[in-house]
Amino acid sequence: MLLVADQKRWLMTDWILVVNREEEQCRALCDLIREQGYAVAGLCSPEQMQQVVSAGEYRVVIIDLDLVALSNLELREFKRRNPNACLIAMSSRFFHPELKEAMRQHIDVCLNKPVDPDELLYWLQSYQEV
Repeated sequence: MLLVADQKRWLMTDWILVVNREEEQCRALCDLIREQGYAVAGLCSPEQMQQVVSAGEYRVVIIDLDLVALSNLELREFKRRNPNACLIAMSSRFFHPELKEAMRQHIDVCLNKPVDPDELLYWLQSYQEV
């Protein structure tokens, strides 16, 4: 289910997508990002992530690794199909041994939870300049 879509600072083709099974957490993160003037959409159904991303051009995809179970293969395939998308992961764990390859090759940055809003905004601004 796609929660919210808004466009202010980036073009429609440059939206940020937040993928999180917990609707409240997803909405809160989208609100934080939107308050900074970014275009953002929330997705509570990770199973539809590839379909949603393929339908639109998302510049940044933010995934909560604690709540969204993805394999190395799924993340590799996602990056192969969306080579220009920056992948930001969030996690309360410092290391995900099952995602060792993805952490090295496919995930651009992994933020500790709870996410520091300033750190998240720093990464979004960095990706905007690329």
